[in-house]
Amino acid sequence: MSSRCRSRLLLTLDAFGTIFTPREPVLRQYLDVARGLGFTPVDESLLQDSFRNSFKEQSRLNPNYGRDSGMKSYEWWANIIKSTFSPFISKANPLPVQLVPELLARFSSSEGYRLYPDVLPFFQTVRQSRRLSAIGKEGSWPWDLTMIGVVTNSDDRVPSILSSLGLTVGDRRAGMAEQVFRDGAQFQAARGGHTINVTPASLPTWRHSDQLDKDIHFVVLSYDVGAEKPDPQIFRAAKDMLEFTLRGGNGGQPGTIPGRKEEWPVTSESANTGDFTFLHIGDDVEKDVIGAQKAGFHSVLLDREGKYSRAFERSENKILSVPLGEGGSSASHEMQVIQDLRDLPYWASRLRN
Repeated sequence: MSSRCRSRLLLTLDAFGTIFTPREPVLRQYLDVARGLGFTPVDESLLQDSFRNSFKEQSRLNPNYGRDSGMKSYEWWANIIKSTFSPFISKANPLPVQLVPELLARFSSSEGYRLYPDVLPFFQTVRQSRRLSAIGKEGSWPWDLTMIGVVTNSDDRVPSILSSLGLTVGDRRAGMAEQVFRDGAQFQAARGGHTINVTPASLPTWRHSDQLDKDIHFVVLSYDVGAEKPDPQIFRAAKDMLEFTLRGGNGGQPGTIPGRKEEWPVTSESANTGDFTFLHIGDDVEKDVIGAQKAGFHSVLLDREGKYSRAFERSENKILSVPLGEGGSSASHEMQVIQDLRDLPYWASRLRN
C-alpha cells in the first residue's frame, strides 16, 4: 500500500489495554501468589469486591496514586494490597510478610503483564521504516519520521513494565515536579508556557540520538501530569514533550534523528511541531477517542475486546468508521476503529483521501 501523507507523525498510545494486559486476571494473580506463600485461599469474587472497595477508598484518601499526598506509588499500592486482604486475615491465616513486595514486583514487570500479539510486529515495522529511510528508500509505513509516546492514566511503574516486555523506552517523562536544567538552560515549552522537566538521573549521560532511536520516545503519565484522560491537559503535555524531545534538551545544539541521512538541527525551527500529524490510539472511547479529539488530535479506537468483530467480518476492511455518539468533538461525529496496530497505514490512506 502506497499512501504517503504528511511526513511527520506524533503517535501516542495508551498503555494498559492497548500495549499490554495482565497475563492472568489481576486478582487471580493476587490469590496465586498468596497461596504460594501459605495463605489460605479465599473466593476470587470476594477478593475482587474487596479490591474494588480498597481502590475506591485509597483513591479518595490519596488521589493520583498517592502523588497528591506526597506518597510514593508503591506505598499507595501496598496500602491497597493490605486492605484488599484485610477481611480475610486471622490469627490462623495471617498476611504473608512477602506478599506485598512480591505483588509489587510482579506488577512492575513482565511477570504480571504480557504484550498483545500485534505490538512487537508493529514496532518492528516502525524500526524497519527508519532503516529504509536512512538509505533513501520507502516502505509500507506512510510517514518519514514517526515519534511515539505513551499517554496513560497510570503511575510510574509503566516505563519499567514496557522495558521488561522488550520495548526500548526513552528516559523522558512529562510533568516531573523537580526543576531540571540542562547546560544551564531551562526548557520552556512554547505551547502552554509551563516547564517540561525530565528525570534528573537521566541527564548526565543523555544523548539526543540515543533517545530518539527508541521504540517509545517519551512517557506521559497522569501520575506526573496531575490530570487524567480525557482531560486535554494530558494530551497537551504530549505535544510539549514532542517539542522538548526534538530539541534534545541541549539548548538547540545539533543532533541526529535516526532514520534520516541528513543532520537534523534541533533549533527552534526544526522543533516546531506545526507540521506534525497528531494521532492517539487507545481502547477507551471516552478517554482515548473523545479526549484526544477535544485536544486537537486525530484518534483511533483499538478494538481489543472484539466489540466490532462482526462488523469487521461483514465489511472485510481493516478499518471501520462507526458513529461516535454523544460527547464527541465538534470536528467529528464518527470514530475510526482498527483491530490490529499493524493496520494503522490504512488510517493514513483515509487521511490522505
